Amino acid sequence: MATELRDYIRKILETQGPMPFSRFMELCLYHPGIGYYRKPVFPGTRHGDFVTSPQASRFFGYLMAEQFFQMADILGMQRVRIVEMGAGTGIFVRDVLEYAEERGKGGSVSYIIVEPFENLRRLQEDTLSGLSGVEWVSDISETRGIEGIVFSNELLDSFPVEVIEIRNGIFHRIGVAVSGTGDLVETLLPLDHEELMDYVESSGLDRMDEGYRTEVNLAMRSWLNKVSEAMERGFLVTVDYGYPASLYFHPSRKRGTLLGYSGHETTEDFYSCPGEVDMTSHVNFSDLCRWGKEVGFNPVGYTHQWAFLAGQDIERVVSRYGEEPYSPLNAGLKMLLLPGGMGESHKVLVQEKGVGSVEISGFRLLNKIQELGCGDI
Repeated sequence: MATELRDYIRKILETQGPMPFSRFMELCLYHPGIGYYRKPVFPGTRHGDFVTSPQASRFFGYLMAEQFFQMADILGMQRVRIVEMGAGTGIFVRDVLEYAEERGKGGSVSYIIVEPFENLRRLQEDTLSGLSGVEWVSDISETRGIEGIVFSNELLDSFPVEVIEIRNGIFHRIGVAVSGTGDLVETLLPLDHEELMDYVESSGLDRMDEGYRTEVNLAMRSWLNKVSEAMERGFLVTVDYGYPASLYFHPSRKRGTLLGYSGHETTEDFYSCPGEVDMTSHVNFSDLCRWGKEVGFNPVGYTHQWAFLAGQDIERVVSRYGEEPYSPLNAGLKMLLLPGGMGESHKVLVQEKGVGSVEISGFRLLNKIQELGCGDI
């Protein structure tokens, strides 16, 4: 598949010239049939290239479900309506529904999975076989008038990003071209993209030193627009790894955050085996907060994953559903919570639309929303 996709990209470059890195990343991840996420066998398993929070422990789904129940109460809804974008293997959905059944709320959960890719939908259907209350749509626009919760976990980090770098005192757009030997290589393109130019100026990035490189996830802005158009009233809950702008653009992070993952190891070689490497970029949560406000999403809170999960009556949940202290289940819980791992690297941002000022349990221990610099809450 790597050879097939590499040849496909090479032909485009030979006929049309260099392409922006964002277009290259989109092809590598999402080209039908041969892109990383479009393969018949999904790579996101415990034995694949990466492990997500739901795969680490079912407590992730249990504790997030507790938060969803409280949000439904705030919204005055007897039936919890959850719309998940980027459901992966469907493990999180299964854990939420099974926990709801345990809590006697099984019939009160309505779950919609937004899944545009058939290979992933089939995998999710297998995971959720025998469970009721789930339906699928291919695009969130099919669910207009949402009143409830829109949730994503490690979705935005997989959006294609623009990569920019300062050369000779000015920012350039990183592109991909074909070398004289037929290899895919980086090249410099002019920063002639109006939205990118405005972003650089408004973010103060033009003050950075020579050689400074970073990513800009403009796709998040379009995504927020679509979600806002579909949502009438409710909460947008985003879990991902990332930083506020002050840390995202810190001079010490002068090579950006873009990485590839293959077999649980990192790589910066994106060009020799396109389609075989997961490509991700950390989320700039300040952008997500600021752009969200432009389309009606007001910030409720922002914190580390450990604090958000620990705020969900964690002692009661673990004591009731936990196992022996050294069991795989409880070891997975530590992965979700401990510093140096997912508990610290992953953040949670909650935004509301049409709800107003509220307090939710996920920010009971810690709320760092002011770090995002997107205005008062």
